[in-house]
Amino acid sequence: MVRKLGTCSIPDAVISWISDFLTSRKQRFKLGHDCFSQWGALPVGVNQGTKQGPWLFIIMINELDVSGTDLWQYVDFFANISATIRENQPSHIQAAVDILASRATVDRFQLNETRCKELLVNFNVKNPTSFDPVVVNGLPIDLVTSAKILGLLPARNRCTLT
Repeated sequence: MVRKLGTCSIPDAVISWISDFLTSRKQRFKLGHDCFSQWGALPVGVNQGTKQGPWLFIIMINELDVSGTDLWQYVDFFANISATIRENQPSHIQAAVDILASRATVDRFQLNETRCKELLVNFNVKNPTSFDPVVVNGLPIDLVTSAKILGLLPARNRCTLT
């Protein structure tokens, strides 16, 4: 994360503050009135609901790109990948998903296969093409008939902070 922050022309003092924010954090849970769990270390991630979360996520995924596909990245921690597949041509979506999963591993992200969905739009209603299921983390993802796409970010210059 610190390396990626350095590529966005962020002042060193801000990078240091973010690094401190992300390291050596602990949390505990309130179980009832005057009853708390033990403090536990938070080795990864950003607390949900923080203002920094969406910005840090954008910086982490800023350089994601898979040739031959369209990739949309969102402020709500989601990304969509799509490709146009011509009639009688093979799908390369699995290869693209594998590239994203590999990059996620390098960046210490984990794709959550239960939140990943496949939406197949087929305009050839007389002779629809079938494809192998898309697999994430060794598991086939759900094929859905509709999906909401919210919070679209512009495709380029996502590192500009204002």
